[in-house]
Amino acid sequence: MPEFMDVHKGMVGITAEALLEAHNADLAIQGEEGVDFKQAWADPESGVVYCACQRRTPPMPSSAFT
Repeated sequence: MPEFMDVHKGMVGITAEALLEAHNADLAIQGEEGVDFKQAWADPESGVVYCACQRRTPPMPSSAFT
């Protein structure tokens, strides 16, 4: 299955506790989103957070939306 890296900006000063809380919130909705959230990393100084995830279901073909 495809793997993705979400990049979030503007989180300067994020703590390990806040990152864990956000990752746990992602885990709580991963079934609804059709992904498996693997891991999250943060650089508190730059405010950048990276979240690795893997899509469980193949994306719908674009023709499904026409």
